[in-house]
Amino acid sequence: MTSNMAESISSSGNSIPMAKKLSATAPWRWLEKGWADYQKRPLLAAGYGVLFVALGYAIVLGLTLMGMTAAVPVAVGAFALVGPLMAAGLYAYAREIEAGRIPGWRDVLFVKAAAPIGVAYLGVMLLFGLFIWTLCALGLLVMFAGGQYIAPGEFTSFALGTLPGLSLLTIGTIVGGIIAFSIFAITAFSIPMLMDKDVDFATAIGASVNAVIAQPKPMLLWAWIIAASVAISAATFLLGFILLFPLIGLATWHGYREAFGD
Repeated sequence: MTSNMAESISSSGNSIPMAKKLSATAPWRWLEKGWADYQKRPLLAAGYGVLFVALGYAIVLGLTLMGMTAAVPVAVGAFALVGPLMAAGLYAYAREIEAGRIPGWRDVLFVKAAAPIGVAYLGVMLLFGLFIWTLCALGLLVMFAGGQYIAPGEFTSFALGTLPGLSLLTIGTIVGGIIAFSIFAITAFSIPMLMDKDVDFATAIGASVNAVIAQPKPMLLWAWIIAASVAISAATFLLGFILLFPLIGLATWHGYREAFGD
């Protein structure tokens, strides 16, 4: 059995494709191809990024108006977790270019998927993951902050200058990392697969998770690149997402095609 062959590995009898062998540096190649796609319709790609950022600002504004500014960092992290689903329009963009067509706004806003029900199921799963992320983050904050919300401007001094803060930072990083990596493994290639092939969502998830487990070097590098992009965007008040979100989305399509393409 080789990683280049699609084999049945599911106990339920469904055939779960195995990813082709990927080089350790493959993610850099995906980024190069994604950037080439970005330059085909730069205003469209950047516009998609602007929409993503605008939604993020709307969430931050809503929390601020409700007096929940302490929840903003949690919300930004949770917002990034559902990025793979919100990137569906970018996968459609890359698919159009791959087919030799020029993508337009209709293609990225009214996405056509080969398995729309599967995409919907996966969306529900992501929302559940979002709920768990938020619940854990707020629970830890309440536990270590003595039930008191901390203003974002005071959070750094609390986290780095007090024992409860250091405990919150350590445990929060571990818990958040586990949740984030689990969602990464589930969504690394599953949504592009559901857009490209008429498969059930469990098969797509299984293929994505198998790719991450079987080929840790390229997939951990890809996870690191995505995490770095989120960190850069957060540090630039989400503005980095205007460039980085479309780039990562387009590169993800090329990663999927390299791993599972015909």
